[in-house]
Amino acid sequence: MNLRSPISSSESIAGAFVLLATLWGTSFVAIEAGLHYFPPLLFAGVRYAVAGTIVLAFAVIVSDRFVPRGRDEWLG
Repeated sequence: MNLRSPISSSESIAGAFVLLATLWGTSFVAIEAGLHYFPPLLFAGVRYAVAGTIVLAFAVIVSDRFVPRGRDEWLG
């Protein structure tokens, strides 16, 4: 079976790095702005809930099985 990586060229890797750096860098600005309107723990909880929802949606889209099976997978 020959699986091709979606990020196989050097341009794709560079683009993914720039996207990651941009998203990571702007998150600090968003946190600073959000803390003026929400208490820190509530804001952190909302950020983690949104991030978890995005990661779960990604897992549903790209995987045929996104719920762990068995004790070892749940512990992992």
